Amino acid sequence: MKFSTTAKVLVALVLIIAAGVLHIAFNVTDFFGRGGDLRWVNTGRGVSYTVDAGAVFHGHESPFFFIATRDGVRYVSQFGESRWYTTMTLRRPILWGQGGYIAVSEGDRGRVVSVFDANGLAFSESFDYPVHTFSVNRNGFLSVILQMDDGYAVQAFHRQSVYRPMFRIVMREADHPGVIPLMSEMSDDGRVIALGLLDVRGRLHSKIQFRYTYRGDGWGTHGIFAEVSLEDQMLFHMRKTSNNRLVAITDTQIIVYTRDANDRISTTATIPLYNHLVDVAFDESGRFAVALGAAFLNAAVAEPMGTVKIFDPGGTQIGTFEAGRRVTSLSMGHGGVIVGKDRNFTAITVTGERLWEYIALQDTRDFLFLENSDTVLIAGASRADVWRRQRTRDGEAGDFFGIQGQEQ
Repeated sequence: MKFSTTAKVLVALVLIIAAGVLHIAFNVTDFFGRGGDLRWVNTGRGVSYTVDAGAVFHGHESPFFFIATRDGVRYVSQFGESRWYTTMTLRRPILWGQGGYIAVSEGDRGRVVSVFDANGLAFSESFDYPVHTFSVNRNGFLSVILQMDDGYAVQAFHRQSVYRPMFRIVMREADHPGVIPLMSEMSDDGRVIALGLLDVRGRLHSKIQFRYTYRGDGWGTHGIFAEVSLEDQMLFHMRKTSNNRLVAITDTQIIVYTRDANDRISTTATIPLYNHLVDVAFDESGRFAVALGAAFLNAAVAEPMGTVKIFDPGGTQIGTFEAGRRVTSLSMGHGGVIVGKDRNFTAITVTGERLWEYIALQDTRDFLFLENSDTVLIAGASRADVWRRQRTRDGEAGDFFGIQGQEQ
């Protein structure tokens, strides 16, 4: 059956109106009963950017957030005011953040990594070789893996060691054939670096080396004081969390390692995976959440797709949530988790209890907590706005996407 142009326009108009009604029902009037007389209000404050700016964000349970675009890096308050703005030229900005620090570089074999905090640029490092991967911890320690012509180099920096790495090793292909450094994580005090390696010689397996960054600590040992081997596993992610813990995620399990006062490494938790991992998120206290996708082939005890599991810093499961379909984004903060399913976002507690739900009318790049669990940053294609869940006073209207909301 063919439709006339007029019919197509009418159908499109009906769909737009239906989406608007759903948005009002869910996000403004709370028609479905979530949150009483609380409603979502667009504060009208935020930051704009071009569609092709490649905007990336980092929030840290604060009224401020970081944004990096092709033109530079900004630190913006929930009132839309920039505390500082550093101009840069980034072909494709890549941002890694923990706590109140971010590290920014660019894709396409960039050779500069810059570290920022709440006061602006902390330090910047330039390299003779392309940056393979990098990370920064919550105290501003930066680790970088460089791809050399004949191998890899791993370096670590702090603002007090500018222009000279506080730690450096070179892994040449001739000396370490088939071994590829994948990722690195620094301890809070910068004294220890965990290096994730992939060994493709024979049967594929991964390794995690724990190394001292100061030569005096590791005299005669090349800095290595512990190493774990993950046979037949591909290391996907590592994250240093609270109390000297390291969360390592492979294609088949999650392992939590703990370093004690004598630098002994023990396995605190081992969490088997029977589903593909879609996303992972951490909060400032070291808790983490994982979103599960499709089950592994022939997995007898797999979870339904869209299951979100929440763990305490030691790896003990404390909550679960069934999203009902594939999860597309995950973020944490203020004792909660935001579970994204395309344009539908649900906030839950760390024990899995539902807090609120939000339906966006457009594609959303990021959805982050700001100063509390009722204040969020919603980033779209060309603008990021601060939204707040609040009670509307008599005579005050809720504003959303330019339309005045009705009073309760």
